[in-house]
Amino acid sequence: MKRKLCYILSMLCFFQFLEIKAQAKITDCDFNIDKAIDYLRNENYSQQDSLAAIDLIKPCVKNENPYAQLLMGRLYLNNAIISDNVKGFKLIRKAAKQKHALACSDLGDLFKYGLGCEINYKKAKKWYKKAHKLGDARGTYSVGYMHYKGLNVAQNYSKAIRWFKKSDYPMAKHWLGVCYYFGYGVKVNKQKAMRLLSQNSIKNSAIMLDCMEYHLKEEQTVKNDLDYMKILDGEPIDFEFFPETLNGKWNGSLVKLDWAEKQIEQIEPIALELNYDDEKESTTYSWVLNGKESKGVAFNDSNMLFFENLNLNLKRLYFSGEGEQDIPYSILSSDFSLRAHDDKTFLTAILDSYVIEKREPGNKFALILTKAKVTTENGKEITDETIEGLSNQDDSFIKLYPNPFEKDLYISYALENPGLVNIEVSDLHGSQSHILEQAKQQTAGDYIYYFDGAKLKKGINIITVFVNGEKYTKLIAKK
Repeated sequence: MKRKLCYILSMLCFFQFLEIKAQAKITDCDFNIDKAIDYLRNENYSQQDSLAAIDLIKPCVKNENPYAQLLMGRLYLNNAIISDNVKGFKLIRKAAKQKHALACSDLGDLFKYGLGCEINYKKAKKWYKKAHKLGDARGTYSVGYMHYKGLNVAQNYSKAIRWFKKSDYPMAKHWLGVCYYFGYGVKVNKQKAMRLLSQNSIKNSAIMLDCMEYHLKEEQTVKNDLDYMKILDGEPIDFEFFPETLNGKWNGSLVKLDWAEKQIEQIEPIALELNYDDEKESTTYSWVLNGKESKGVAFNDSNMLFFENLNLNLKRLYFSGEGEQDIPYSILSSDFSLRAHDDKTFLTAILDSYVIEKREPGNKFALILTKAKVTTENGKEITDETIEGLSNQDDSFIKLYPNPFEKDLYISYALENPGLVNIEVSDLHGSQSHILEQAKQQTAGDYIYYFDGAKLKKGINIITVFVNGEKYTKLIAKK
């Protein structure tokens, strides 16, 4: 019995020793982590500081210390190496599963941006909510941010504001200021917005505050053009979509919408040209925005075009320096429709975008376009019917529309190389002759001329085009 009691007492002493040793390890890790943080916060931070910090927290990582796992995970993620991103993700996930509040917020960020893992907004929100429950202000703010932009949740400014108000994280106050300034989910209160931002000691708010004061003083706030919203909210016109129906040149506006797609934040003039290639089953595009042209290829599916490599730089409304003036957007797809407004027909499209520098979806954009007027070389507007009538003809050098004609006649030809051009219209007997163009140097390309044939007699007439002295002719009848 005594031997058994001694055994029990010795085991109790052994376990007490283990507990004390474990506590010592925890204490040691607290010290090591604090020391590592000192190295990482060094004003003259160097690679040696990083290595010293890693040596200090390595044993604590082995001991499954969540703070050490978080720090080591962040160090891995600081490298631009994919394999290290994965290692960092795994360590931070381990810390988060131990209910470490900061790690839960970090894990939400990793799922949101796809660092070391696939992008998963649902999981990002889950871990942000866990961080919130553990008392992390950044996690609380991040849930609001997802509602603000509609990331895997229904976009809702009111819900976003409720979450922002629960958090004392600086970015929560920043977005609250933005909401009050523009009236997102609340009544516009610019003075309250500026007060919130002035109490917020972060660069984002300082920039926004400076710009707001400038806009208020100069009365240069972004104007909400109601006509644009009326066009977008109007009933679409039924039309059978084919990619070739978009062919041609279009002029209009690129409209940046707010996250709820109810207000206009920015309007920029844009020119767009689309040409469908039947053989390649793709559409070539040319955008001209702010004087810069972007060209590429798009592929269609139903009423949508999916753009390859369409990157647009849009000027920021708020910026602090020359290098921050533009936001690079990648345009992914567009859903086209025809809409009527004030007896006019508009081609509209809602564009999905992605902000490259933020690694997240961007605002929705709207295209509101009308067909650009196409005119002949001598200034006559050309209808779609005329263009189609000319394009459907055979491959002869001279194309004429209509044929026969009564009064209005369109003459078309294409130059493969630059040339000196003369154009003449005459009757079959040469008694009437009209010069349309004389000794005009033209570059390679397509040309269309209008001829008023009212004075021509009925019967057969001859259209003659000279290119560098070489003669081309075609007969046409006037009714």
